[in-house]
Amino acid sequence: MLELLVLASVVLAGLLVLGFVGVVLGFVFWVIFLPFKILGWVLHGVAGVVMGAVLLPVLVVAGVLALGAGILALALPLAPVAALVFLLWWLMRRGRRSSTRATTP
Repeated sequence: MLELLVLASVVLAGLLVLGFVGVVLGFVFWVIFLPFKILGWVLHGVAGVVMGAVLLPVLVVAGVLALGAGILALALPLAPVAALVFLLWWLMRRGRRSSTRATTP
């Protein structure tokens, strides 16, 4: 029974040592590769800015088309009313011009 307790203690100590070595190696590799990670972040940022400049006009055109289609769909039922108002305005204006024209001798 005592042997199992010693064996468990040795295994636990070994696992603690392996864990500590893993933490130290992880920190060392983090310090070594940190400049490359920062460079990757910078390059991703530059790529994001470039793609933003490329995609912005495309998104603006798509938005204008989508909103234009929506406005057209909402305004299309009002087209007959607008045509009637325009016709009445044209008739009123035409009639007013002909009746107010002054004749010169």
